Amino acid sequence: MVYPLALLLFSTPVVDATSGRELEQQLASVSALRIEELAELKAAAEVRKLQHQLQVAQLAAQIAEVDPQPAAHVTATENPLNTLKLLGVVGVDTQLRVWLQGDSRPYFVSVELPGPNGLKLVRQGHQLTLVQGQWRRDIALTEVR
Repeated sequence: MVYPLALLLFSTPVVDATSGRELEQQLASVSALRIEELAELKAAAEVRKLQHQLQVAQLAAQIAEVDPQPAAHVTATENPLNTLKLLGVVGVDTQLRVWLQGDSRPYFVSVELPGPNGLKLVRQGHQLTLVQGQWRRDIALTEVR
């Protein structure tokens, strides 16, 4: 008896011709809805991207208003050592100290002791040279004891 029951199950069509067309229509309808949904998601992502770009531009404008770039910034072609104020040169025995002032407190540089940010003093006879990276500034001594 098991055999005829299995034969009955396998011989019965699961989908007939009319329900096949209905399934195709439903599949086409679902596909169209899914395509529309994907288009909406893409448009929403584009809107978020544009909103983000707008927010970045607004923040950049606010930062520019709050922190404007001062005109006193050193450009790449200006020697930053020229902005240092030479306060004096003090010599004791064979040691020389050059006192300078930038934006902060006064400080000194000597041949033996470099200054801040790699500022060095080089002495050649009566000629002193401040050296920092690629920049140089000569200091001529008018009186040497």
